[in-house]
Amino acid sequence: MANYRQIHTCIWKDAWFFDLEPDHKLLWVYLFSNERANLAGLYDIHKKIIAFETGLSLQSIDAGFAAFTKAGKAYYEDGWVWVPNLIKYNTGSLNSDKIRTHIVG
Repeated sequence: MANYRQIHTCIWKDAWFFDLEPDHKLLWVYLFSNERANLAGLYDIHKKIIAFETGLSLQSIDAGFAAFTKAGKAYYEDGWVWVPNLIKYNTGSLNSDKIRTHIVG
């Protein structure tokens, strides 16, 4: 996995993101910037790891995923995270022939 992630500054102007609780903003940024995240947006991770790496409580993580699921932004089930539009947060990667080759197969 990549060990460098960009965070688009426009996230702070996004209406959906703007209305999130502070803990949920942290969780959202974590979901696309942690070392397991990939362009497909589907990866395995235990909630206890998320809690350890972010400092968030399991209750806050559950509430965050409930909000994300309701909004259709991210899902967590049986240790798997899916962020359908994760590739949008890594658009610079699409300019790489190596990355494009891995996506196409």
